[in-house]
Amino acid sequence: MEISNDDLARILGRMEAKLDQQASTSLRVETSLTNLDAKVTRQFAEHDLRLRELEVANPKQLADKFKGHEDRIQALERGAAKAGVLAGIGSSLAIAALVELLKRKLGQ
Repeated sequence: MEISNDDLARILGRMEAKLDQQASTSLRVETSLTNLDAKVTRQFAEHDLRLRELEVANPKQLADKFKGHEDRIQALERGAAKAGVLAGIGSSLAIAALVELLKRKLGQ
């Protein structure tokens, strides 16, 4: 099947238009990502600056705030440890009861 020069030119023209469109889309995406990176970097810098101002202005309040969080985390860890111990005891008792039941069934 032969393709005429006009058809070939039209096909290549469409391909070129699509490539140009993709290039402009890629440029927009790249510009958007650059702007987003700059914005996020600026926000991180602002948060870091605020944190440093808090540390300098009132280190006791900041330390107390973190101490409160530490206490809550430790309480949660202790609660989880107790729950684990209780679960272990419960499963051990259940297994012991099953073993006793099997011994009695097999012994009869």
